[in-house]
Amino acid sequence: MRKPLAGLGLILVLVMSLFLGPSAAFADAQISIKATAGYDNKIKYGKGVPITLTLENQGDDFTGDLVIDTPESYEVGTARALPITLAAGETKTIQLSLSSLAEDFMYTGTNTQLFFLYEDGWKDGKEISFKGDKTLRPSYFADDSFFMFTLTESADRLGSLRSVKLQQGMNNEIIALNQLKNNQPLPSTKEDWEMANVLLIDEYSIADWPEAQQQALLDWVKDGGIVIAGATDKGIAEFGALSEFLPLEVSNETTTVSVDAAKSFAKTEDLTKPITIQKASIKEGSTSVWNVESTPVVAMKRVNEGAIIQTAFSLGDQPLASEKGYDELLSVLFNQSKLISMPTNVYYGNSGYETLGYDTVYMNELFPSFQVSTGGIALIIFVYFLLVGPLLYFLLKRKDKREHAWWIIPTIAIVTSIAIFAYGARDRLLKPQVQQLSFYEVADDGSMSGYYVETLLSNRSGEFTLEADQGTTMSTWKNSSFSGISTNTRTESILENEADKPALTLRNVGYWSTSTVVGESKIPSLGKLNIKIENNSDTISGTIENTFPFALKNVQIWTGAQKIDLGDIDAGATIDVNAKFKGGIMLPAKGSQNYGGGYGYGGPVQSAAQLPEERHKALVAAYSNMMSMNEKTTPLIVATASEPIVPIQIQDERAEMDAINLIIQPFESETLVQGTFTLPSAMLDVSLYSDSAYASLDDPMNNMWYIENGEFDFDVTLPEKIVEGDISWKELKIRNQNRTVLTLELYNQKTKEYTELTETSTVVKENVEDYIDETGMIKLRLIKQSNGMNDMMKLPTIELIGEVAP
Repeated sequence: MRKPLAGLGLILVLVMSLFLGPSAAFADAQISIKATAGYDNKIKYGKGVPITLTLENQGDDFTGDLVIDTPESYEVGTARALPITLAAGETKTIQLSLSSLAEDFMYTGTNTQLFFLYEDGWKDGKEISFKGDKTLRPSYFADDSFFMFTLTESADRLGSLRSVKLQQGMNNEIIALNQLKNNQPLPSTKEDWEMANVLLIDEYSIADWPEAQQQALLDWVKDGGIVIAGATDKGIAEFGALSEFLPLEVSNETTTVSVDAAKSFAKTEDLTKPITIQKASIKEGSTSVWNVESTPVVAMKRVNEGAIIQTAFSLGDQPLASEKGYDELLSVLFNQSKLISMPTNVYYGNSGYETLGYDTVYMNELFPSFQVSTGGIALIIFVYFLLVGPLLYFLLKRKDKREHAWWIIPTIAIVTSIAIFAYGARDRLLKPQVQQLSFYEVADDGSMSGYYVETLLSNRSGEFTLEADQGTTMSTWKNSSFSGISTNTRTESILENEADKPALTLRNVGYWSTSTVVGESKIPSLGKLNIKIENNSDTISGTIENTFPFALKNVQIWTGAQKIDLGDIDAGATIDVNAKFKGGIMLPAKGSQNYGGGYGYGGPVQSAAQLPEERHKALVAAYSNMMSMNEKTTPLIVATASEPIVPIQIQDERAEMDAINLIIQPFESETLVQGTFTLPSAMLDVSLYSDSAYASLDDPMNNMWYIENGEFDFDVTLPEKIVEGDISWKELKIRNQNRTVLTLELYNQKTKEYTELTETSTVVKENVEDYIDETGMIKLRLIKQSNGMNDMMKLPTIELIGEVAP
């Protein structure tokens, strides 16, 4: 009887499993995910990307982790773990920010999964299935796409933006941030803003945003972002954190710009009505973009590497917004403000992390402990052969114990092997080693921001957890150039608690293997250099005080492409500066393109003693390369610190640390030039603009451009400090060494006419001021016409000779 009952019970269990199995599987799939990347599902190569995820739970309560594989670029990628708690029936929207998003994963298969759900956490929980989006399918845009972000009550108010004429080859994309589909959140981090070339604020208040969100916008501006702020009758307080950087002091009174003045500025006959503006004055440190009879209409203020443009007229009010020629006015405004940076081919499409890594990772992954003394190993082997050879034979024969050789020789061999292992691994056994490279730029308030590379040499296998302070990001370097693109980043590293105190778990780390982390870092006030420097025609003099809590080595002044050695400065010390300088005027620091970087940087290293120098060279090359993409406007003080500055620690480990950090601080030099001086071409800001032909700067160091056939506005702008000075201009020298293919015409501000320059070298000695407008701009027209295939050439150069009265 028992056997039939047991058989019946087994059948009953099998039947129940058939019914209950699908039900359990179905229970896993009660969460659905909808995912988008960028804005309007558009992202730009190598720029920050917001990821928006909407999760809906139609089942029971859920607690666990959402793990997202995030390939940020070909070489960089780290999975993110987001703790998720979803009540039954709840819908939740979350947003995270990436430094960039590679498109390579889209080519590894149509069903490449990027999202994973783990009940009770990714470490010990169970992966469950879900419905909806398993991956991302954004539209990618190249760096020559010009993204205009807008904040306005209605996109129709700024409809003319769609017709703005940009540099030939640039695509115009408009994103109305506060009118996105599905109530997508506004940008909340600096990375979220990175794909924007310009933000236009049209009578919209950002003062109500959370403080952190306003600070993120300001950080983007300081990093090179451009804001155009239109007039508003509600006061400058609407602009929140941007208010103190606005270039105009506006009043409640209004006036008008005549039709003729508007037509003259916009270079069009399609403007038919006067423009109402608020009466305003230009704040100190700001420059005029458009003045009408000493009344500022548009002004600009530099904010670190970026700028804020403020208009005295509303950007979206009628009747101007519906004028046929408004797009022409905006086109000129963009051009006059230098908003449209010339396209370059420097590190095209790479993220900042990847650019940094190509120059530094190879060298930073070489540790001194990799080198083992050949002489030491040879000595151990020599002693071994001496022991097991004649010495052992002599001793055993003398003691008549030769029958013990069978165990003595293997024992000596084992002991020798252990000695060789211990000698070679003595620096790697007890604790992990870390090598750190970083560069930080110092702001006026003493805070620092920059990039870093940190390489861990493990002393064991398994997992290592790196913890960073808030403001420091972490992503792993994948060495994809050797292993191929991988989207399964969650098996290599997982980042948690990203918004507060990030923790990065390096997984499956091999014994005595290297793992590299790259990222950005911001450090609150740690110190600064108090720089008081002045220069005349042949000398730089002054003092530099080091208020950092660490010594600085190899302190240099970086002016143009030249570096002037000043020595070392101890913590809290001050040095006197007295250096020969033949330049006359200190130039903005210029980076160079070092194509020898990356995996082959510096060639083979012959000894461990060379490593610090080679790592330092790689770091300087990385900073110089990144600076060539974002040129400086001032000279720099550059120095090296050996303190571990990057705020990253290994959890529950005491690592041996070796750090090389580059400290960079911009400064303004007081130029005490008297008498005659020369303003070289390198001091002048150059731009080419055409809506019918394309040009790009391919080699900034050698002034090499790619220029297609066509007509260009060729604008040359003097440094702001020179424009403000009391200078009498004596000569204007223009050299066009490609006269056979480039026709050059010079604009006379007084006569409003262009004059063709027919000679290779032209020198204007009379009425030089007639060719320089009130903003310090020299206008030329360049016409490129060539039947050949070579479009690479140098631009004409301009040099000015002036005189300062004693």
